[in-house]
Amino acid sequence: MEFLKRVFLILTLPILVSSAYTMENGQVGRLEDICCEKAASILSSDEEVEKFGKDGLKGLTSRMRKKIADIVFRDYIGNGIKSMISENLAKELNCNSRPVYWFSPNSKLVLTVSDDTVARVWDVKTGKLLYALNGPVRSGKFNPNGTLVLTVSDDNVASIWHVETGELLYTFNGQISWGDFSPDGNLILTSLVNDDATKVWDVETGELLHTFNGWGDFSPNSKLVLIVSNDNMARVWDVKTGKLLYALNGQVSWGNFSPDGNLVLTSLSFVNDDATKVWDVETGELLHTFNGRGNFSPNSKLVLTSLVNDDATKVWDVETGELLYTFNGRGNFSPNSKLVLTISDDKVARVWDVKMGKLLYALNGPVRSGKFSPNSELILTISDNNVARVWDVKTGKLLYALNGPVWSGKFSPNSELVLTISDNNVARVWDVGWHKDLTLEQAQDLLLREKKQTEARNRWLSKKSLLVVGCMACIAGIVGFGLWSLSNK
Repeated sequence: MEFLKRVFLILTLPILVSSAYTMENGQVGRLEDICCEKAASILSSDEEVEKFGKDGLKGLTSRMRKKIADIVFRDYIGNGIKSMISENLAKELNCNSRPVYWFSPNSKLVLTVSDDTVARVWDVKTGKLLYALNGPVRSGKFNPNGTLVLTVSDDNVASIWHVETGELLYTFNGQISWGDFSPDGNLILTSLVNDDATKVWDVETGELLHTFNGWGDFSPNSKLVLIVSNDNMARVWDVKTGKLLYALNGQVSWGNFSPDGNLVLTSLSFVNDDATKVWDVETGELLHTFNGRGNFSPNSKLVLTSLVNDDATKVWDVETGELLYTFNGRGNFSPNSKLVLTISDDKVARVWDVKMGKLLYALNGPVRSGKFSPNSELILTISDNNVARVWDVKTGKLLYALNGPVWSGKFSPNSELVLTISDNNVARVWDVGWHKDLTLEQAQDLLLREKKQTEARNRWLSKKSLLVVGCMACIAGIVGFGLWSLSNK
């Protein structure tokens, strides 16, 4: 009798399971309730509504938006991250210690220099190695239009390579340990560590044009060079003529031009008070003196300074010299100059509104470093436990956590990719701009497709359930009749 009861339970259990499964699919479908909030915010943005038309959001309930977000999350980025570089690439990279890595200006290539002193150029889309540049290479970078690569080797020789072919065009001899292109890409500036000399070369001919005493930096228009020498003096030179225009008085150990090229900022050190000075490029006149070591904002209207022993960042008005705000931590401007990202001694990253001078939100830590994307829409942070995270600037919400252990990372120029270098010698490129090509119409199409699939699946399950229920009912009837017959004997 006990055996027959167990058989009865086993046979009737599928009826309950099937009914519950059908009910679940009929009520909520088979979509997981993940809801990628970034996609949802894009779908409801005014810009997307205007693109699709005034009736673009008609009929989209909050639940449907949520389903769309889930579809986008699954179809466009899988588990939240889509790696653009294959496993083979990660295995081939020798990324011990601190490798050098750069995106090309069009974000389609990656240049890496590893501890094996070999420079390699990779295709981002396929993850394939295009070619290797002979070493021993210490550093390298693309020119502004991405057609050339400049490498500096351990034997103090700079070389120019053609990006498309990997062909060596020519080399610059003259004891070189550092080099960079001018903003217009027509010149190269090189220096040697422990040698108080900077050389300017013509990219097209490889000809040495000028030699200046000290370390240098081009102006944004490539017409001037700022040189800081061992006598702690800063001097501005004319690149075309090689003539000295003027010297900036005072103890200087570092300097650069403002992004608009109208000002020069010089600093002595982090620890000195009154260490940062702002000068007029045209006249060489001293305009302001600020506490701490500083940097210009991208719009050249503000200066941000910090002191090494002070966990604070100060924001100054360049025109008036007035101190505007003091923020917790040491920070940097967003590319649009509207925000400041600071990281304080408590390992918390904070985002501040520059215009209002108020804290917008904090990003969970412990954060070791952080930076804005070039379009100012994302933030990349790297924590003390070697996890990289990408945050939405507008909302302050976490979008992605990038697999580690991550030692360092940077955005591509188009802000759609992140290149990370891990402690376990793996380089990865992550797609963080998947939503760029997504329109509301595409999302609605995805929703319609999913609804059709769900309806077809539910119809099939309903028919299957009826068949199962009928079969189980017959079996249950037979078993029940058998039990009744046994009990009457």
